[in-house]
Amino acid sequence: MKRLVSLIFAALILVGCGETVGPRKFIPENPAILDLEYAQNSERLPAPASVQNISGKAFKSRYFKIWFDDAPIKAEIDTFWGLNYAKGRHFDAAGRIYDDAVYQSIRANANEEAFGLISAPAITVKNALLRNIPSDLPIFGDPSEPGEGAPFDYAANSAVSVGYPLLLSHYSRDGAWAFVRNDGVWSWIRSDAIKRISPQQADIYANSKFITILRDGAAVYDENGAELFRARTGTILPYDFSGERDLGGMLGVRSVFGGEILTQFGSRRYFVSAEDARLWPAPLDEQNSKIVAASLLGQKYGWGGYKFLRDCSLMTKDFLANFGLWLPRNSKAQSGRGERFSLAGMSADEKLSFIGENGVAYKTLLYMPGHVMLYVGQVDGKPAVLHDIWGLRTMDGGRAVIGRTAITSLTIGSDRADIAEDRLLISRISAMSVLSGEEDGVLDDRFTPEDPSSLSAYASGN
Repeated sequence: MKRLVSLIFAALILVGCGETVGPRKFIPENPAILDLEYAQNSERLPAPASVQNISGKAFKSRYFKIWFDDAPIKAEIDTFWGLNYAKGRHFDAAGRIYDDAVYQSIRANANEEAFGLISAPAITVKNALLRNIPSDLPIFGDPSEPGEGAPFDYAANSAVSVGYPLLLSHYSRDGAWAFVRNDGVWSWIRSDAIKRISPQQADIYANSKFITILRDGAAVYDENGAELFRARTGTILPYDFSGERDLGGMLGVRSVFGGEILTQFGSRRYFVSAEDARLWPAPLDEQNSKIVAASLLGQKYGWGGYKFLRDCSLMTKDFLANFGLWLPRNSKAQSGRGERFSLAGMSADEKLSFIGENGVAYKTLLYMPGHVMLYVGQVDGKPAVLHDIWGLRTMDGGRAVIGRTAITSLTIGSDRADIAEDRLLISRISAMSVLSGEEDGVLDDRFTPEDPSSLSAYASGN
């Protein structure tokens, strides 16, 4: 009997040893949260291999293009595709299904027949949200389903900073909304967030000297030291002053940039600390890249600029704007910029090796359907990315949520028993794009119904 017990005990030891071969996988106490491997501190980020100075010429040609184009025409795709939500089943913030009367009211207010009647340059005078409909009503999928409900408002399109160039098409019937295009999208914006300008003003503005706001949330002051607004990273403003300035009160004398801009309070002199801003385009170096990253790390995820937050492609667009690298608004279009490499058909190890050998830190985008990431170099000997991500799909159809801007490896989640290998970032990456910043011309990236970053692909894939 003792011999039998000993044999059973030995067998159990052998089985136990067999289970420890290779990385041990586990299911955490709270599987809805995906723990991060790295300290979320910008000091954890690698430095660019060398200082990159980009001219910004190609950026400006895209950024200001809409001010100098011919009068707009409706695209072959439906310019007003955002008015077609009535064809689906959508929910309000309380989880109630919208009835047809809501959609009919929104469509009537869109004033479609007035498209292009104004066709004049305009500019944002405050940070603003771009919407797919002339309404603040959220358009949610079934909130009981994973990857639906807040922060995935289907009507959210983007968020733009003060001083953003727009082409004004027309106003809604109630006058509360303006239908505009920026450097990539047709959208609705609150009328009080913009001001129409003359072609001459547009020309002067576009040919100004600029600064860029590196630090997200940096305070911008008037000449009396009163706060005008909080700037988003990647905000590009004309300037005519650089030096010491007494902003008064507790602010005192500071090294600042200054200029004149249109705000919601009218034309104002502004000043911003030189610690938060640089001449545009800023050199892509260690200090500047870490200032931007530090101000973004930990910020919550927001689809389409939901509540002025960012999704994956808005994060990459805003981040790289500081350095004169222009990107379209959605992930698929962004993946078409620069020198593009297909990673389809490669194994995970082959992809990691290829990215490590050919990627250029802070100038390389990694793409998979519905998601884009900024390659930042090697962390602990592995390719790492900075990205704004919701999470990874689990085997039960749920989500292991990150829900913020984070530094991660491409194998995050590989230690989880409830995340299949084919749902890992490295498994799903299909393309890599290395940017130069001097790219000329891209295909028209106006949003089709499956954009900005393909919410359907994102919700089903992540």
